[in-house]
Amino acid sequence: MAKALIFTTLPVVGIVRKLQEQGQCIVTLNVDDALRKCLDALDRALKHSPPTSLDEGRKTWLAQSADLGDQLANRAAGVGEDLIWDEVPNRFSHILVFTDRLLPIDLIPCRGSLLGTECIIAHRDPEGATLSDLINASQSEEVPLRRIAHVCAYNPGLTSLHEMDVVSATLRIDNNLAIEHYFFPVEEVAAGLFHRRDLDILHFECHGTETSLQIDNPYGIAVDVRGLYDRHGPSVFFFLGCRAGARTKSVAPSFVAKGAKGSIGAYCGFLSGGGSGEVSLTAYYDALYQGLVGGRTLGEAVRCGRKTAAPERIYYCAWLLFGNPNISYSPRQFGDRAPARRSRRAPSAND
Repeated sequence: MAKALIFTTLPVVGIVRKLQEQGQCIVTLNVDDALRKCLDALDRALKHSPPTSLDEGRKTWLAQSADLGDQLANRAAGVGEDLIWDEVPNRFSHILVFTDRLLPIDLIPCRGSLLGTECIIAHRDPEGATLSDLINASQSEEVPLRRIAHVCAYNPGLTSLHEMDVVSATLRIDNNLAIEHYFFPVEEVAAGLFHRRDLDILHFECHGTETSLQIDNPYGIAVDVRGLYDRHGPSVFFFLGCRAGARTKSVAPSFVAKGAKGSIGAYCGFLSGGGSGEVSLTAYYDALYQGLVGGRTLGEAVRCGRKTAAPERIYYCAWLLFGNPNISYSPRQFGDRAPARRSRRAPSAND
């Protein structure tokens, strides 16, 4: 098992002690008044100035995220661990955060950028977590990748269809995947995607809150989707709506708590492109999807996407990863059979 750095509010008994015996670096935390005030200050700064570029962050919220790094380093020192953030990427294969209040350590300054561009980081609600859950988050797991569904429920403005980021990125995937795109679907269709047994990734781009997403259109009523998880449905979810990953009981972490392999959810609101109308940057999705179909783990693909988009677009570091960062995908169908290659139509005389 690769060595991980684990922050947790779980007591040093049972689960945590077994992880320590396996050589993992455990930093136990108590979200006391000092840490709570630090997180509250960072939340206020991010609410006032959502993350865009690294330069803007230096003028607004980066000082508060640096304070979070100092707080965590001090607590690590209390258990005999010397944490220098610039050295952390070389010391640990990944970082796991199992805390009852989310710690957006992805936003801590590191090597002239952010920790989220340098390290593989994953979060999880510790409530109800078993030893298997925590150990699995440190181990590799291969799952099928046969079909992706992408739902766009925001107003893209004047952006043409083929230039939309997720569409553009997935059009460049050269494999046998089936990819479905839905634009302003009716609520019944959008909700039904959660129960599709042939989907492996379900990707929403929409407006959102901690508990709800506007899954049909930007003007509809937000739906509390947390009850839509189906263990026979998709295994990984991308919930790209504001604050879908803001708290341990928010949309993204709640799906992992119920059994999903992984999910992505935004810790805060995000402008993602300023006044340009751009909701995301194609470079991030290019690296994310190309990484997933190319054999990278989910955590590696997320980090690669973040690094590719930085420093002009670092709001992806506020799109937190929940669950197992070490899952990877195999383009296999049911029965462990490789999919048949797509046939190409020969050009006709009329072409």
